[in-house]
Amino acid sequence: VVPKDSSITIELLKPKADALVIIDGRDYTAVKPQSKIEIWASQDKARFIRFRSFYERLERRLVFRRVR
Repeated sequence: VVPKDSSITIELLKPKADALVIIDGRDYTAVKPQSKIEIWASQDKARFIRFRSFYERLERRLVFRRVR
């Protein structure tokens, strides 16, 4: 947990190696050696829709199939 007015800076441990940054598990970009990545809170607010847990839905579907 980080205060909303703070930022996080990330540097590669091996400065001569290439790396990938993966965002939300699907978007990615290459990071060149000697690069720094800085992360901070957006001024925009996000709204989320909450669905039942993925595992609850999966279990319900599997149980339903077993009953048939």
